[in-house]
Amino acid sequence: MTGEACATKTVQHKHRDKEVETETGSFAISRIFLPEALSQYRTYEDAFFNKVKDGLLTAKEYPALGAGLAISAALLAMRGAPSSPP
Repeated sequence: MTGEACATKTVQHKHRDKEVETETGSFAISRIFLPEALSQYRTYEDAFFNKVKDGLLTAKEYPALGAGLAISAALLAMRGAPSSPP
C-alpha cells in the first residue's frame, strides 16, 4: 500500500478452480457488516418505540397509576444523596 491508512486492496486467489477477487481492508469489512448492524439497530429501535408507545397507552388508560409513579419518582429525587456528617 502506498501510504493510505485505510486503503482497500484487491487480492486474487483460487476458490474451487476459479479466480476470485476479494477486497480486504476496513471498507470491505464495513460493507459486509453494515447491513446486519443496521438491521439489528432497526429491530431494537422498533422494540424501544413499541415499549414507549405501550407505556403511554397504559398511562392514558390508568391516570392514577401514572400520577402515583410521578409522585414516587419526585419523592425519591427530592430525598437526594445522604448528607455527610459535620
